[in-house]
Order: sequence, then C-alpha cells, then structure tokens
Amino acid sequence: MRRRPPRTVVCNTSPIVYLHRIGRLDLLPALYGEVILPDSVCAELERGRDEGYDVPDWRELPWAKRRATPLPQLLLMVPDLGAGEAEVIALGLELGHDVLLVLDDGLARRIARVHGLAMTGTTGILTAAKRDGLLPLVAPMLEALLGAGFYLRPEVCRETCRISDEEWPE
Repeated sequence: MRRRPPRTVVCNTSPIVYLHRIGRLDLLPALYGEVILPDSVCAELERGRDEGYDVPDWRELPWAKRRATPLPQLLLMVPDLGAGEAEVIALGLELGHDVLLVLDDGLARRIARVHGLAMTGTTGILTAAKRDGLLPLVAPMLEALLGAGFYLRPEVCRETCRISDEEWPE
C-alpha cells in the first residue's frame, strides 16, 4: 500500500452520497484520514435524510469535520453553481494549494481548475483506492455507481478502467 503525505481534503455531497450507496464510503477515510465537509454539504446531507433518501448521517462519520466558510463574491455570481460546490471551492481558496477538493460537478471542476486547485472526483477516489490496494477492481464499482443512479459518460468509465489497468465491458 502506498502512503501519501497528509493532505487537507474537502468533499462535496455527491461523492459522499454515492460512495455510501455502493457501500464504499470507507474509502475516503482510508485514503485521506480526516475529510472536511462545508456547512452546505452537511445541510444537504441532513435535508436528504429528512426527505427519506439513502444518505449517511455526517454526524456519525468520525472522520468528517464540519467547517464554515464565507463565500467570496466571485462564487456568488455563478448562478448554476450549487451551494455545496461553492463552499468546497471557497475552502480550497481559503486553505491554499495543499488542499484536495473532491468534486463531481463539471462547472465546479472548471472553476476549481481556473484557480489552480487540485481535485479529484468519485471515480478518482476509486482509482486511488485500487492503486493503494484498497480495492481489487474498479469496473464493478463503476457498475455499482451506475446502478445507484450516478451519471457517468461511457468514455469516463473506459478511461477510469484504463488508468486502473482494467477493461470496461462494452
């Protein structure tokens, strides 16, 4: 298993929800230890639970740490950016370049990239887990994500499998 230096990790809602739904939420703390959840992410998870969705209770995750952050005016001006994504990016900007953002939303990823912030997503978590010996195969996890309602383009599945030295079944 490869060890990486400690790094601050800030996670958005969708990676938490979908890793939970496929039974692999354990990968986040196994890979990164403590994970910061912005206030909006915690609120989204709480709202989801209150509405009866299959989402974890963030308060029962010993590795999850809630953190408030003010939103910069720049992010408030992006109408299609969700509150959770905006706060993840804001924390990335606040904490500096040793932070890893976990985001799946395309717009949020483009904004983070413009600001030079390091990021990964749910599929990146899976490839890192395989690389570190925490998963034997990635393809079955991708199939489970698709079965749980996670949207993945076929080319993303193929590329994720290629990076993981696997074949994506067509």
